[in-house]
Amino acid sequence: MKFTTRQLTLLLLFTATALTASGFILEHVFHAAPCRMCWWQRYVHWTIAGIATIALITKCYKPAALLSLSASAAGFGIAVWQMGGQNKWWKLPEFCQGNTELQTTVTDLATAFATLPPRCDEVNFTILNISLAEWNIPTMLLTALISILIIKNPKS
Repeated sequence: MKFTTRQLTLLLLFTATALTASGFILEHVFHAAPCRMCWWQRYVHWTIAGIATIALITKCYKPAALLSLSASAAGFGIAVWQMGGQNKWWKLPEFCQGNTELQTTVTDLATAFATLPPRCDEVNFTILNISLAEWNIPTMLLTALISILIIKNPKS
């Protein structure tokens, strides 16, 4: 079965939207608080969804697919970087260690603890014993594959 470029772009939009929705469900239903690198992944998902939406409106599928492929590559890199940090293959940057600013008052300290994001190098939530960073690796490969199919698709 051959898909049109529009159908593939709709699939890309659906995939990015599903990733965004799953992030919010994990956060608000299962209380899996996102770390800073998790937020970066969400920004990639939102970017891909936005690019796909603009492509559907403007019908500029192939240039949008190139942008989506770039965003997918960035998301893949973030996911591998975080997974490596979680597996202690390398050290993640200081800002991934939570709030490192010096708090000068008890109120500021209490606020910092209440809003402190989880550490990026610790696995806080798994699905089928796979961390969310590890799940982002195949999902970014999927969005990259869809983007490549759009680029190579002769049917508009």
